[in-house]
Amino acid sequence: MKERMNRIISIFISIIFTILTMALVTSTAMFALDYFDITDIPEKYSIIGLMSKYDVQFVKGVSESELKDEIKIQPNKRDVTRADNGQDYEYDPDILSRLSSGSDYGHKENNQPRTESNVFYYNQLNDYAKYIYDEIYNNYENLKSGTYVIHFNDYFNDLLHQENGETILNDSFQLAVNSLTYDKPELYFINITKMFLYTEKVSFAGIVRYKNSIGPAHDGNYYSEEFTNEENTIDAINRVEERISGIIDEANKQESDVQKIRVIHDYIIENCEYSASKTNNNVYNAFGVLHDGMAVCEGYSKALKLLLDRIHIESVVACGTGTNSAGQVESHAWNYVFLDGMWYGIDSTWDDPIILGIGAASYANTHKYFLVGSEMLFKDHVENGELISSLSEDFKFKYPKLSINEYRER
Repeated sequence: MKERMNRIISIFISIIFTILTMALVTSTAMFALDYFDITDIPEKYSIIGLMSKYDVQFVKGVSESELKDEIKIQPNKRDVTRADNGQDYEYDPDILSRLSSGSDYGHKENNQPRTESNVFYYNQLNDYAKYIYDEIYNNYENLKSGTYVIHFNDYFNDLLHQENGETILNDSFQLAVNSLTYDKPELYFINITKMFLYTEKVSFAGIVRYKNSIGPAHDGNYYSEEFTNEENTIDAINRVEERISGIIDEANKQESDVQKIRVIHDYIIENCEYSASKTNNNVYNAFGVLHDGMAVCEGYSKALKLLLDRIHIESVVACGTGTNSAGQVESHAWNYVFLDGMWYGIDSTWDDPIILGIGAASYANTHKYFLVGSEMLFKDHVENGELISSLSEDFKFKYPKLSINEYRER
């Protein structure tokens, strides 16, 4: 009897030991999978989530009303979407001066780097900013939800362990999202000032790891004005695409590229009015031109680029200042277009004059800034390459060299 009891106890202990061993192996495996991001473990089963300290930080964009106020107060600056990470923010000028070269810290390779010729700003970013840009644009369809969160997991973990790593990442994020809106004006339904960069700090057993993601504020979205949900957004995009198709069909009937460009230029100035509306923020994007028929210079130039992209003509939205007919210096945007091996300027905003009284503007007035050279354009336009005023002293995008003379048809 005693021997039988000992055997039962021995079996029971073996079973308990086996269960504990399996539990230990399973929990260790789950921890490893979770910690090294091999797979996603649900939060309620995450050992790291139960035992770790989270420090969630985010980069907050400036509101669009603040952007317009800053433009109004400082007419020599361009649109500002500077971020504030909630802490005292100090710049290292050496970091920003290296952004254009991508040297020193720009060692990460992109999964799907851009190969198009029409991504002028992208091509001047560091590799971290390019990665952020790529991940956002590669999720174009998902962004239509207005709430989709892009996860980078621990891609920037090594960077954030470096001295000044947080500054580099924050600056890269700002440069990436701003560059994206100028290179890819079809993202007009996104308000980048409502996109946040989140940094999750996970501490476990003395080891610190960082995970990053981009998404909206809590319980919010990153839609531009007039876009309220995914169905509404898709419907609006479809309406704009129908209009674009009609414009492109008309442009493609022309024999030469210059004639195609003229059709697009003329459509914009004939169907859009200049409006610095304080109630419609879409005046700053291509949607304002192609749907609402109202825009400021930024909207004019982004719409022109979007349409030129569709007919495979390379162009750039240029930023700087312009001196108007009253001698006032104001923030301004226009385009550079590559045609027959040279770059030329187009200012569709200033080719759309306000008509006083009865009559119509002459062809000369509506094409004064159509494919002009630097000799003409730089009389009243000054390029500065500043997309973000907070970075403007240390980093400016460089623009292509223009032809001296205006384009002459061959």
